[in-house]
Amino acid sequence: MKIENHHTKLYYDKQQQKATALAVGVYQLIRTNSHN
Repeated sequence: MKIENHHTKLYYDKQQQKATALAVGVYQLIRTNSHN
C-alpha cells in the first residue's frame, strides 16, 4: 500500500511538472508575441 501511494505521488508530481512547464511555455510565447 505504501509503495502504491508513493508511486501515485510520483506520478502526480510528474504531471504537475508537465503542467507547469506547459504553462511557462505558453506564457513565454504570449509575451514574445505581444512584444512583436
